[in-house]
Amino acid sequence: MADEASKPMVAPITVERSFRVGGKKVVCHVTFPAAIAKEIGLENMYLCAQRVLVRLDSKDTKIQEMKLGE
Repeated sequence: MADEASKPMVAPITVERSFRVGGKKVVCHVTFPAAIAKEIGLENMYLCAQRVLVRLDSKDTKIQEMKLGE
């Protein structure tokens, strides 16, 4: 089990946020490359991914953030 903890991060972390734009579902993906874990540490990378903010703006269309499972 100690070997597993010391393995380098090889897969990116992708965060998904869903929005309803003009009545249609739009899914945004934010991807953190695995190389970032080497630079800032795996724990910091997970913290960043959990706290990422995604915002959509439109002058002409109503945008609503969707809750998980909608």
